[in-house]
Amino acid sequence: MPITVINDIVVDCNIVSASVRGKQMRNNSRAMLFNGYGQVNINWTKTLRQYEIGFVPMPRQAWEYIEALHEATEGGAYGMLMVDPKDSYAAYGVGFLTGYYNNALYGSVGAGAGVPTYKISKRYTVTGTAHFKDRYITRPASPIAIKLGATVLTAGAGDGQYSVNYDTGTVTMVKSASAAVSSFTAGATTTLTFASGVFPALFSIGGRLWVQSATGTLATSIVQKPLTILGVSGNNIIVDVVSTGMTLTSATCYRYPQPNETFAWQGDFYVPVHFIDDSIDWELSRGGDYDDRIVAGPSCVLLEIRE
Repeated sequence: MPITVINDIVVDCNIVSASVRGKQMRNNSRAMLFNGYGQVNINWTKTLRQYEIGFVPMPRQAWEYIEALHEATEGGAYGMLMVDPKDSYAAYGVGFLTGYYNNALYGSVGAGAGVPTYKISKRYTVTGTAHFKDRYITRPASPIAIKLGATVLTAGAGDGQYSVNYDTGTVTMVKSASAAVSSFTAGATTTLTFASGVFPALFSIGGRLWVQSATGTLATSIVQKPLTILGVSGNNIIVDVVSTGMTLTSATCYRYPQPNETFAWQGDFYVPVHFIDDSIDWELSRGGDYDDRIVAGPSCVLLEIRE
């Protein structure tokens, strides 16, 4: 079964700062061809992180803490959270949000997608080049800050605000505006007409309109979906939906962050880890009085839990 992470166990930073070393692991299949040329196939598209703690002799009290972690997680059957000592923060310039719709990433990284739900990531760029890799963060540390365009948003339940699931790295937006459809025109595309031009004016061609609820035979084609906007004119929004012969008796539409709006975050984050082995080794590096003893753990390894 998947490894459950106990989210209120965070490895003490004093333990990490005292002694930690690790690996950044990928999995590629490498082969040498008969003519001497090499060939590599990428098996993993995500890096897996590994940390070794306790290999430097430490006070007995510190080693007892490591033993407590091992006991409380049932020898690694459960996971916990850890601060990577070299990589645990994302600034606005490298922290981005990406739309999440229908259980998959949706839209462009670092931009709105017209949907209510988003995932957060950190971008790693090779200096002086356009080469980069985005890493999706599942365990942000509360609180994180979110910026839409140049505006730093407020967490909460009000319009245009947001909430964060700190166990998944999922951001859920509150609609910034809404309006009811007063009439529609069916055809190869669909024209939605509103009581005034205030709501349509919030959108542009290439944007996305979210239909929160609707009734009529067209409802199943548009409800809880981001609809691509083909045109905006006065009270009307034209969307890329075929509606010939269908009916729409009511509909309520929402506005969420749009593709022409940059979407970023900043804050700290954790790595979910577990003990890689059922057992951990220890050795007494210095004897003497009980409180003065020094203990080391030659093989105490934590492996990242892929989420």
